[in-house]
Amino acid sequence: KGEEIKRAFEKDVFPVIGSKPIGEVTRQDIKTILERPLRRKVKRMANRLLSDLKQFFGYADDEELITQDPTRRLIKERVGGKEKSRQRFLSQKELELLAQLLPTSGLKEESQYLIWLLLATGCRVNEILRACWADVDWENRVLHIPAEHSKNTVKHDVYLSDFALRQLLVLKETKTSDWIVPNRSGTGPVTRQVLTKQV
Repeated sequence: KGEEIKRAFEKDVFPVIGSKPIGEVTRQDIKTILERPLRRKVKRMANRLLSDLKQFFGYADDEELITQDPTRRLIKERVGGKEKSRQRFLSQKELELLAQLLPTSGLKEESQYLIWLLLATGCRVNEILRACWADVDWENRVLHIPAEHSKNTVKHDVYLSDFALRQLLVLKETKTSDWIVPNRSGTGPVTRQVLTKQV
């Protein structure tokens, strides 16, 4: 519910620009903010803070609250450095704990089934989120990932276990559009950020 962002802003953003009118915030102010976590040697936090600030000022720009975005052209590689992608898998104990915690987590049921589907198939989040019901071959128990939805731009087929199929069947019961996980208006798929922020 935004607690982590609130804490980060209270710690590093508000002390620098908290009382400054939004239209007067400069690029140097943003650099000063980002130097704070860098001095504490938390480069990853500096990168996350930059992402949050870019989102904030992007919104302010869209709403015409500012004439120039002070975060424009600032990139993570020049702030905290490029982050290495991490290899991670859940242990048997973690999977069992997840099974215990998900039902009481407060996550929408649709998201809980989606998490299990992701774990059961090993698909990337965007591959599942962009999937349409037409991509599911129920008879042969295959989820077709089109090339345009695949990270490596190669079409591939994901064979569905009984468990993975069950998750899809439950999601199908709430089908409201052509997408497996539609956005609120049903005009397209939900974005990755929606699931990430829920989790």
